[in-house]
Amino acid sequence: MAMRQKHVIVIPHAAQGHVAPLMKLSLQIVAHGVKVTFVTTEFIHGKIMASLPAKIEEERSLISLVSIPDGLEPADDRQDFVKLTESMFRVMPGHLRSFIENINQSNVNEQITCVIADMAAGWALGVAKELGIKNAAVLLSGPATLALALHVPKLIEAGIIDIDGTLMKDEPITLTEDIPAWNSSELSWSSGDPVMQRLLFSYVSTGIQAFISADEIGLALDKDENGIITSNEISRKIETLLSSDEIKANALQLKESARKSVGEGGSSFKNFTSFIEQI
Repeated sequence: MAMRQKHVIVIPHAAQGHVAPLMKLSLQIVAHGVKVTFVTTEFIHGKIMASLPAKIEEERSLISLVSIPDGLEPADDRQDFVKLTESMFRVMPGHLRSFIENINQSNVNEQITCVIADMAAGWALGVAKELGIKNAAVLLSGPATLALALHVPKLIEAGIIDIDGTLMKDEPITLTEDIPAWNSSELSWSSGDPVMQRLLFSYVSTGIQAFISADEIGLALDKDENGIITSNEISRKIETLLSSDEIKANALQLKESARKSVGEGGSSFKNFTSFIEQI
């Protein structure tokens, strides 16, 4: 009787900056002998196939690249974030469910054992739960973004926002001791609102600022009286950054700590090995 092969589905969000990190994760999973089916939209799949790295070609025996429809027509504007997101949430869960069921019914030795999804593609986790399959979420943004998402119930309970995310109180909010405070007036949850993009960037930047402050490995960029970060400000900070022996020493120390962490016996190595065992 053939031994059952661990088989996971990895699903990135269909947006720039999401596919490459999940592909790198997939290569690490494959290196541990686990089969990966990398599921993207048909549009993203075409781009991947057109620029497939040699490294992935070498691993194709354990990585399958497949696509499912995103619900839009080929000529539709996929830069329309709202339209694309609404279509994916409406169409893709059903396609993914059918895809998983077909695999699990056709080959008992390669049934899907886990779904690993980008948190921005959280609908895939819901499909996995419905099918009774293990699932794991991957966060690609900064820790401040996750902290904000986890604190939404508390913000509602405190009356700072309502259940629709509408601002009710204009006051500073603190998520954790390690993340600088926001003002509640900076929060927005309206899909398609241009302000949302600026705020999402602000959330990630806040996480970076906390990282800089804690480890002294960088410099914050200051806005001028008009609220703009000028090219001169960027140039000054780059010059200071490159000439600072203290920052260089701290960065090298952090680099060494990271190297030890991912090396055999390190904390990240152990955590990832444990993750592989559980899927």
